[in-house]
Amino acid sequence: LPAAHAILPRWVMNELGVEEYEPVRVRGVRLQLASLVRIQPHTAAFYSAVQAEGRDVGELLTESVSQFSALTEDTSIPVRVGGCTFGLYIVELRP
Repeated sequence: LPAAHAILPRWVMNELGVEEYEPVRVRGVRLQLASLVRIQPHTAAFYSAVQAEGRDVGELLTESVSQFSALTEDTSIPVRVGGCTFGLYIVELRP
């Protein structure tokens, strides 16, 4: 990877409104851990997929959200369930 370059997942680029090769400024910050994350799936099909997989919704959400190093209110994250990707809207975060 050339100096001063970064690789971002497509969903991050979409959330930021950034196109490939577009210059962006990146900086590191320290964030508080969240004590509460309120999430809303984009579609009810998410619940059907979780049920079809025989998973508990709360456990799956905890596992999925913990894979992200940071969350931002009013954004969405992708979560895979049973081979499908579902969008989850981050409604609220509390420190």
